[in-house]
Amino acid sequence: MTLAPLPRLSVPGLDGAAGRATAADAGRPRGSLVLHRIEWSTLLFFAALFVLMETLSKLGLIGYIGGWTEALILRVDESDRLAVALIIMIWVSGITSAFVDNVPLTTMMVRVVTSLGTHPTLNLPMEPLIWVLSFGVCLGGEFLYNFITGECVAHE
Repeated sequence: MTLAPLPRLSVPGLDGAAGRATAADAGRPRGSLVLHRIEWSTLLFFAALFVLMETLSKLGLIGYIGGWTEALILRVDESDRLAVALIIMIWVSGITSAFVDNVPLTTMMVRVVTSLGTHPTLNLPMEPLIWVLSFGVCLGGEFLYNFITGECVAHE
């Protein structure tokens, strides 16, 4: 079995941008490349947040939140389950994102929403759960000024 060669991919304007970046750094010392312009503190901040969320996942917090939410929804009458699920999701995601950054929290809560949407007994539609998660995380993220992602970058 032989593999066909990969086609050469070209993005219009990319060659010109690379040429301009090289020409802009041509007169500068070798150490002042694009890597020195990257805000490493911001990247490390987000990396640490994602590590924190994955650690909480490995410790079982996400499974606990999902199990607690499923048990609470199962206690309600079947005709009211969607409404209760939406109310729980908007409040849990909103209050939590007021104290934890909303970007990694969303990655954590997507797992909870997925488990709720695929649970055979709950029989909840996925789309309203995703929308309510989006609204809760976005609105809760604006609660405290210190945890707004854009403000972390703007005030640095």
